[in-house]
Parts: sequence; structure tokens; C-alpha cells
Amino acid sequence: MALAQDLESQFSKDTWPSEAMIQPADPGSKRASLVKRASRGLARFLIIFCIGVTATLAWQSYGNAAREMIANSFPQLGWLVPSASSSPEQKLKAMSTDFATVRQRVDQVAANQQRMAGDIAKLMADQQELLQKISVPLPQAAAVPVRR
Repeated sequence: MALAQDLESQFSKDTWPSEAMIQPADPGSKRASLVKRASRGLARFLIIFCIGVTATLAWQSYGNAAREMIANSFPQLGWLVPSASSSPEQKLKAMSTDFATVRQRVDQVAANQQRMAGDIAKLMADQQELLQKISVPLPQAAAVPVRR
């Protein structure tokens, strides 16, 4: 009990709140804090950037092997693997086949365009014919005498 009284006397109710003062923060410490935060942010950015560059270079170097491993593990993802059995001659043949298909499609588009041009010309001729029929004056009926 004596200990409690000693503590009460050291920290009396009158002196405790009045002596406690909040000191304003040092402006230099805010600047240091800002610099620390900025440097941490920059460090994080550089670490993430380096990880991204490393991942890109690794994918370029080992991408085909990774694709094959994925395709072997999951057959439904087999489309990821380029056909390794394709020789340059087979690739050239496939490209020429693709080129022939593109050429055929272009020819079809040109033919459709020609047909549309003919259809447009026919529609314009029909429109002119209708305008001429409309513009011809109708024969006037004989005047009927009006009785009064």
C-alpha cells in the first residue's frame, strides 16, 4: 500500500496533465521520412522491373521447352506447342497454301464488287425511269360545266 501512495505522490493528478506537452515534429524528420519512402518505392520498382526483364529473357530462351512441358502435362493445351516436325520446305508450302487462299478470297471480293457495281448501275437506271414516268403530266380531263 505504501508503494501505491508513493506512485500517487510522484504522479499527482494536478501535475500529470499540465506537464505533458506535445512537441511539434521536427521538419527535417518529415523530409527524411519522405526520402526514405521515395527510396523504398524506387527500390521496389527496380526490383519488379528486373524480375520482369529476367522473366522475359528466360521465356525467350526457354519458351519452346516450357511450351512442350506444358503440352505434355496438359494435353488440352497442345495447341501451345508449335509443330516441331515442320521442315522449312513444309513451312514454305503452308505459306504458299495460305497465300493461295488469300488470293482466292481477294478474287472473290473483287467479283462481288463488280456484281455490286452492276446492281447499283441497274438501280440508278430504274430510278431514272421512275422519275421520268412521274414527271410526265397526266392528261387533263375535259372540263365539266358547272350548273348554278
